[in-house]
Amino acid sequence: MWNDFTTPVTPYISKLDTSSWMWSIPNLSQINSPQLCFHSAALYGNYTIIAFGLNPFLSSNSSLVLSNNLYILDIKNYTWVTSFNPNQSTSTQTPSSDHFNNDWFIGIVVGAGIVLLCIFSVVGFLLYKRKNQYPKFIPTPWHYCYLN
Repeated sequence: MWNDFTTPVTPYISKLDTSSWMWSIPNLSQINSPQLCFHSAALYGNYTIIAFGLNPFLSSNSSLVLSNNLYILDIKNYTWVTSFNPNQSTSTQTPSSDHFNNDWFIGIVVGAGIVLLCIFSVVGFLLYKRKNQYPKFIPTPWHYCYLN
């Protein structure tokens, strides 16, 4: 039934290989593993952090037991982590020179764009002032006589 929260789902964890789009069930110890539904999950480096959710074993159709715990799964070894040091680096890769060159290129393009914008603004202002420096008509004696 769609609203039966007390029956756990099997398998309780699945893995999607995004290169082949094939689902598999990893060999994972169920000792100290969370049996949750409606939980949140996020990837951080080689870890999946699972938070909150509903515990189907402790819930009944009349009362729901929500979890306020956090669980961490090491997705390289498929083991549950009991302690976690966030200061420990999850990646040992150094930035590549291509990334460095790309940043320089973007900086140069943005800088050149700003300089060109300033130059065009100054030239446009000077042309505007030059055009409006002279009167729009030449006063002649006939013009003064006609207006009076």
